[in-house]
Amino acid sequence: MKKKIVFAALFAAFIAACRFIAAPISPLGVPIVLQNMAVVLAGSIMGLYGAAATAIFILAGLIGFPVFASGQTGIAVLFSPTGGFIIGYLAASFITGLILRTPRPNEKRNAFLKIKIIIAVVLGFAFIYFFGVLRLSFIIMQAQTLTFSQSLKPALAAGFLPFILGDIIKTILAVFITVKIRPIAANYLN
Repeated sequence: MKKKIVFAALFAAFIAACRFIAAPISPLGVPIVLQNMAVVLAGSIMGLYGAAATAIFILAGLIGFPVFASGQTGIAVLFSPTGGFIIGYLAASFITGLILRTPRPNEKRNAFLKIKIIIAVVLGFAFIYFFGVLRLSFIIMQAQTLTFSQSLKPALAAGFLPFILGDIIKTILAVFITVKIRPIAANYLN
C-alpha cells in the first residue's frame, strides 16, 4: 500500500511538471498541454491509483500550488474556461484506471490487453473533452445569452477543434507508453 501512495504522489508531481509544456491557442485561453496525456497515463499505468494521483494534483492546485497550465491556482480555476478540462482530468484518470485496473506481474500481454488499452486511453481523452467543452458551452451560453445548443458550436470550435490533431498524437503516444511501462509498473505496484 505504501508503494502505491508513493507512486500516486510521484505521478501527481509528474502531472504538475507537465504544466511547463503549454501553449494557449484558443481565443478563450484554453492551452495545448501535456497534462491531459499525463492524467490518462496515470490511470492507464496505475489503475485507480492514477485517479488518486490526479486528485492529489487537483487538490494541490485548488489550495494554491501553481500546478495548472499557465500557473493558475485556486478554486476560481474550476469556474474559468479551463475548469471543465480540470474536472475532466479526474474523470479521465478514473475511467482509464477503472477499465485497466492496477497492473499485475502476471498480466497477459496479448492483443486483448492492447485493445483494452486503446479503448481506455481514447475514452480518457473523450472524458476530458466532454467536461471541458461542456464547461465552455455554459460560459458562452451565459456570456452571450444563448441556448445550450447555440453555445455548443462555438465551444467545440474553441475547446475541441484546435486540439484534436495534437491529442490524436498524444493518444497514440499514451497507448505506446502504457504498453511499454505497464509491465514495469506491475513489479512495483504489487
